[in-house]
Amino acid sequence: MKKGVISEETYKNLAEVGLPKELVDSYAAGQQALQQSEEGSIKAVTEGNWDQMAEWAADNLSPEEVNTFDEIVQNGSVEQAKLAAKGLYAQFKAENGVSPKLVQGAVNGSSTMPFKSNQELARAMSDPRYKSGDKSYHEEIDRRIAVSQNYL
Repeated sequence: MKKGVISEETYKNLAEVGLPKELVDSYAAGQQALQQSEEGSIKAVTEGNWDQMAEWAADNLSPEEVNTFDEIVQNGSVEQAKLAAKGLYAQFKAENGVSPKLVQGAVNGSSTMPFKSNQELARAMSDPRYKSGDKSYHEEIDRRIAVSQNYL
């Protein structure tokens, strides 16, 4: 059980009581599928944020709280585990907020316009503000370069 495989000795003992290897393997595969399904339904309450929530919990909860959560998820019923996950996820969202899962990609909040050509970049770098070392203007140029795809 610790290794996740059935030993030959176990197969032999089960065969002696009338359970052939194929039946044992079929049962084990069914149990594994059931476990994966249950695990998926528990993780689903976090809207795809299970890993981020787990990292946050490890960094922000006391060891006792983490152990209690783990105990419920590992040894409680599926419904108890879902309830614990929902509670922890609500706490995680309240402290961090969660970006919505967008179909076409994430929004970075940037409204920086890319450079459309090398000439546009050259004009920007010829600006007196650029030549004088204006820090905010340099930062703007750097942001525009970062979002430009075909400026060189």
